[in-house]
Amino acid sequence: MKILAEIHPKKKLEKLSLQLEDLLSSFDGIDIPDSPMGFPSPLPISVAILARRISEQKEIIINQRLADVNELYVRSLSITSRIMNLRIAFTRGDPPKFGKEIGCLKSEDAVRISKEQGVSAGIMLSFNKGLIEMERRARSLPEADFYFLLRADSNKILQIDKEILKKSIPYIIVRTEGNSEIIKEISQPFIDESDLVDHLAVYKRAGVMGVLISTLGHNGSLFKLAKRI
Repeated sequence: MKILAEIHPKKKLEKLSLQLEDLLSSFDGIDIPDSPMGFPSPLPISVAILARRISEQKEIIINQRLADVNELYVRSLSITSRIMNLRIAFTRGDPPKFGKEIGCLKSEDAVRISKEQGVSAGIMLSFNKGLIEMERRARSLPEADFYFLLRADSNKILQIDKEILKKSIPYIIVRTEGNSEIIKEISQPFIDESDLVDHLAVYKRAGVMGVLISTLGHNGSLFKLAKRI
C-alpha cells in the first residue's frame, strides 16, 4: 500500500523545489490539486514536471479539474503526462472564482481520452453517494486505473467489492495541532493524527492500492505525520 501526500505548492521556485524534495523523500508519491476551491494556484503540470526531475520513481498524480478546461486541454495534458510518466485523476471541481465555467467533459470521458494516450488515469468516488452508487460508477468505467475515495470511511471500507478496493486510494484528511483552525472551516470528515496509524492498518488489511493524506496545505503537519508512519 502506497502512502501519498497532497501537496499545496509553494509559489517561489526555490521554496517549491525544497518542498518537493522533502515530500518525495518522505512519501511514496504526491497528488497535486488543480486550483483548489476554484482559486488560482500553480498549474499542476508545471509542479509535476519539476517533481519528476527530482524523482524518476515516485508516484506523481495530477488532480485535474474539468469545470474550466476543454477536450483539447485534456488531450494535450495527456500527451505531456505520457512523456513525463505522470498519472491523472479527473474531477469536475468547484466553479471557478474567475472566468466562466466550461464543464464540457465528464470525468469518465476524460479518463478514456487519457487512456488513448497510454496514460494511467482515474476518477473520484464519494462515500456521500452511498456504496451502491460508488460501485456502480466504478464498474461503469473498468478502464480506470484507480479511484480516489472521497469522504473515506474506514468503518465501511470492507463493504466495497474487493476488485474495486484493489484500485482504490482513500483520501484522508488529518487534523493536527497545526491545522486545527483550518479544519473547523470545512465540512468534510477527518481523523486525528493520533488515530492515523490505526486507520492506515485498516486500509492496508482491506487491500487498497494506496492512501492519500491531506493536511489541507499545512506542510509542517505533513512532515510530522511522515515521521509517525
